[in-house]
Order: sequence, then C-alpha cells, then structure tokens
Amino acid sequence: MYLLSFSILKRFILISYLVFSMYKIKVKPEDFVVREVLKLDFYNGKYVYFLLKKRNWTTLDAVEKIAEKLKISRKNFGYAGNKDKKAITEQIMSAFNVNEEKLDNLKIKDLEIGVLGKGSKPISLGDLDGNEFEIVVRDLDKEYEKVNFIENYFDEQRFGNENIIIGKFVVQKKFKEACEYLGLKVERNDFVGTLRSLGIRRLQFYLHSYQSYLWNLVVAEYLKRYNHFVVNYKHGELVFLEKKINNLKIPLINFNTMFNNKEIKNIYSKVLEMEGIKQEDFLIKQIPEILTEGAERDLFIDVRWYLNEFFENEKIQKINFFLPKGAYATILIKKMFSNCR
Repeated sequence: MYLLSFSILKRFILISYLVFSMYKIKVKPEDFVVREVLKLDFYNGKYVYFLLKKRNWTTLDAVEKIAEKLKISRKNFGYAGNKDKKAITEQIMSAFNVNEEKLDNLKIKDLEIGVLGKGSKPISLGDLDGNEFEIVVRDLDKEYEKVNFIENYFDEQRFGNENIIIGKFVVQKKFKEACEYLGLKVERNDFVGTLRSLGIRRLQFYLHSYQSYLWNLVVAEYLKRYNHFVVNYKHGELVFLEKKINNLKIPLINFNTMFNNKEIKNIYSKVLEMEGIKQEDFLIKQIPEILTEGAERDLFIDVRWYLNEFFENEKIQKINFFLPKGAYATILIKKMFSNCR
C-alpha cells in the first residue's frame, strides 16, 4: 500500500481519521506546546535575535507577516525550523539589519515578539539542539505506556495539503501544472519565473516535502520485514517496531545520492519506479538555486522523558518530553497511543 502513487493514497484519508478517532490532540492550541532548545552566542553584530511565540500560525506565514509589517525582505530572517500551526510554539529567530525597537514593539494578532540581543551570524537549521514538548492527549479509555524510541518519520505537517504534489511537479519539470495547481497568475508563459516569485525557501520546502514523502515510503517498506504494527495516516502507512533494531542513516533522495546500503538502494529504486520518477530528475537545472546538498536521517530517535501522567477522571494523559531536531512529536503520539501495539 505504501508504494502507491500520491493520487491513490488520497483514498486512505478516511481510514486515517478513523484511526485518530481513538484519541484527540490539539483540541485547543494550549494542548500542544513546543519550545526550541537552542544556544545563542551574543555579540555586537548586525543580526537581531528575538523570541517568537505564535498561536495558530505557520512559521513561514509568521515570517512573511513580520517582514511585511517592517517593510523588509523575508530573506532577512533566519530560523532553525518550521513549527506546527495548531499549537503554541516558541522559537528563536534572527533578523538582519532591523530596528530593534520597531521589531520589539510590533503588534500582530496571535504573535508575541521579544528581542533577546544581537549576534554576528543568522539563526539556521544547524543551530537547533531539539524541541521540548508539553502535550495533552484527550478522550483516552486507559493509560498508555510511554515509548522510548520512535521511527523517525516525517509527519503530516511537513506535507500540508499540497506540498507533496507541488514538489513532485517541480521534480517532473511540470512547472505549468504547479502554477495552475497553486492558482498563480502567470504572465508571458513564464512559469519558472512565477514559481520563483514565491521565494526560494518556499520552493525548497515543496521539494523537500516530496523527498520526505519518499523517505517515509522507503522506511515503511524496510521495516515491514521485522515484527511490526501499522498505523494509517493521511499519506499512507507508518510501520512501527516494538523492539529497536540496529540504527542506520537513510538518505533523502537527491540527484547525486550515493547509497552505502544496497537494501535501501533497491527499495528506493522500487519506490521511484512506482512514482514514475528517476533519480536524475532531482537535478532541476531550470531552478538550480533550490537544490541542496544530500542529507541523511536516522532511522530511529530516542525519547528523553520528563513527564507521563494519566488523569482517569478527565480521560487525558499529559506528556512532556524532548526530541532532537527534525523529529516529530506527532509521530510519537501515533505510535504511543495506537491500539495496534
């Protein structure tokens, strides 16, 4: 099932909702709190560091709104990762050559900004140590045992409603179809230029979403051969193990990916064939600036626990834990609170 194309996988959305109906998360933003763990070095530089606390905003939309209010380019902002929309999140950002007072006094609904100081370099993905989560899981019929490791899948917030298909269009060089799907106004048939107007970061996010989707398919296929259980989600199946096997790093597919593991290489070949994609398609000469270096991702991630408490009268479980950067708390929830275990 995990080898089906994206269009076919849409049929499993209903199944996913039936699985999720056993419990509820994010009933209100306060049920899902995320705080970045990140070290800062303060110097007398041109980058202003600030804490952004947001509620019901995506990170990209929040940055664009702040840039609009300050009348500066969104390229002036740096941050270590994208945070959930339906949550209360705290993340540290940098703004290049911006007026501290104007930034600190900015008023935007459901956004809080606090200037922390200055530094000599922007905030970037590599600066993040991880995230601490405080989550309330509701409508539970019993107490669920914590899990000490998770399979390092990307989850639905990585994909959104359109990111996978737009990313695939870009890989296929179907720039016209991408513009039409996004409802963009195109002048003089300049489809590439129209896509570029969205910004390189957003285009990279579309591409990375498709690469992440393929990574999930490969991992699910790889883990099927071990003692496992399956949880449906919006984009197919997640395969989980009760006992951890040897960890390994699995690459996100790119045009220049070199495989050290023949088994993973063979699985990727099957997945790409089902998708109608070749590895060399990830070389996008028409928009070369969105290409990034190849990356690898751990198959498993350990969980650092602080709190796991069940309240029988309220039928809720409060959990507090730390995950390293790139790992998804919602994957932990899918695994931990699955009745398939």
